[in-house]
Amino acid sequence: YRSQVIARDRSGIPLSARSIVARTLRDLVITLPAMAAPDTLKVELNGFRTGTGLTVPETTLRLRLSQDPLPVQEIVLSSIRVLSPLSLRVTFSRPVTQTALNSESYRLTPAGSISVVNAVNDSTVDLVLSSDQPLVARGTPYTITARDIVGTSGEVMSTGIGSSLLFTVVAQDLGQVYAYPQPLRLSEHSTLTIAGLPASSSLEVLDAAFTPLATLVTTAAVGGIEWDLRLDNGRSLVPGLYYLRVVNTTPGSEADPVLRKIWIQR
Repeated sequence: YRSQVIARDRSGIPLSARSIVARTLRDLVITLPAMAAPDTLKVELNGFRTGTGLTVPETTLRLRLSQDPLPVQEIVLSSIRVLSPLSLRVTFSRPVTQTALNSESYRLTPAGSISVVNAVNDSTVDLVLSSDQPLVARGTPYTITARDIVGTSGEVMSTGIGSSLLFTVVAQDLGQVYAYPQPLRLSEHSTLTIAGLPASSSLEVLDAAFTPLATLVTTAAVGGIEWDLRLDNGRSLVPGLYYLRVVNTTPGSEADPVLRKIWIQR
């Protein structure tokens, strides 16, 4: 998605972002090519979508820049890649010391823990997760946070937004589709999460007579979707037994739809 962010200085020459990394559900860190330090910068954003698939209007940000006379040299997390349900590859912005091989320097949320850290090169490590909590398509993002890591030139790990990276896990098929909380109690919960989804899926909510009540679509590749319990006619869900019919709409998929029960209580 680097072509979706264009920066221009006073000369107007377009510069595409070198990388775009999600730090949280609402924050992106954009790395631009090296340039002479301008006093103003125009950043154009286009083609972005929200987590529910809605298009974000094209936006232009005009920034006034100032030079920090004493910039702090910090290490930040540059990228993360899911290698398997039990392993992650993390890259730092600078070469790091053996402090990066301490498993206690990493925290994984909302679930999971790091048991072993293996060096790949001077700025990249592989994190091996505990086998009792593999990565799954939960319908919500994971966050990895690093701390107490030192660079080879004495830099320290950022304690701010640069210490964390957000990532998602999607299912390869519909075999693990589930909904939570179950049963859902309307007195306690206002949303239902359908998880275990592939990158692109469509869902129908059916009543006990298999009459369609609501249609949901996700193309956000987050492994699930959060539903506000609203039906297509604008009404809210009432207590009872319902069904979810889930279709894998990822290009190339020919799998049959799956059906799941959901219970709604007062």
